[in-house]
Amino acid sequence: MQFRWGVIPTDPDVQSNPQEWRAIQGPDFPGLFVYLFPTAFGVLICLNILWLLAGAGLLFPLQRPWNHIFTHVVLFLTIIIIHELIHAIGYPDRGLSRKTIIGFRPDLLMAYAHHYSPISRNRLLFVTILPFFILSLLPLVIFVIFGSGFLGQILSTGLLFVSLMNGVLSAGDLLGAIMVFRQIPPSAIICFSGGKVYWKL
Repeated sequence: MQFRWGVIPTDPDVQSNPQEWRAIQGPDFPGLFVYLFPTAFGVLICLNILWLLAGAGLLFPLQRPWNHIFTHVVLFLTIIIIHELIHAIGYPDRGLSRKTIIGFRPDLLMAYAHHYSPISRNRLLFVTILPFFILSLLPLVIFVIFGSGFLGQILSTGLLFVSLMNGVLSAGDLLGAIMVFRQIPPSAIICFSGGKVYWKL
């Protein structure tokens, strides 16, 4: 696993054989934010409804007076790091290969986890939605199982916070998964190059 500060590297195979690869069609920055914000809000609403049905209270970001704002900022940054590490674990060799890159683009304030080698389309779908299932849906399942007990009551606020904050972070992942599912055939192979997704049969 490598760590990178700055832009996502280009793939030499895509650069040398551009006629073999097709770029996935979708909005680029900053136009992507037009879709990200309503998607994030929709995910937040849906997760709040699920938590409410499970017996927990509502929690929107910044809904309450936050007396420990520094603590919550640290928790939010920690969720981002764990979110990207979970992406990386889904790649070949559980993300331990040097072909797996975790990085941060300061110009877009965006963290990313990419694999610098072709992977299958279904593997990419798995990697894309994995953090949402583990950090947003699994805490809800844990609360449903233990919510009526003492442990569940202690953990409920923390689980809810992690679930909702990661749900917001997963908005781009969910949009990306939809685009991959709709545009790329199941038998295709995929690679990342310069922040874009390319595929070929």
